[in-house]
Amino acid sequence: MEINVPRPCLRTQYFPFPRAVTFTAAMFPLAAGAHVPAGGSLPEPAIFAGLVALVLAPVMILAKIRITAPVMVGLLAAGELVLHEAFNALSVSAAFTPGPGGHLHGTGPVPPLAGVQMPEHAAARGR
Repeated sequence: MEINVPRPCLRTQYFPFPRAVTFTAAMFPLAAGAHVPAGGSLPEPAIFAGLVALVLAPVMILAKIRITAPVMVGLLAAGELVLHEAFNALSVSAAFTPGPGGHLHGTGPVPPLAGVQMPEHAAARGR
């Protein structure tokens, strides 16, 4: 009586790290390619490296599992959306960066609590 023991797939058992790095390397340009043309900016390099490490950890687990092409496309799309939102939350937008010479406010009256909440604004009433 012969017993057939299934052999593990060579590409899923022995090469999880290169597969995970390849998958992660595909996910980040997709997210940056959606975020930057939409007017966003990428996070600082240290934050970007942290995001790479955070993404690489679960992808290492998934790299040991045989994944079909439709599942991989779904994972890439989900990863792209999550990274796009992470870039949005962790990067500085040019719209919120103060320009040189201060900024403008409306011409209406100053609220009474403005001096307490923002003392630097109360000191700059002449602008």
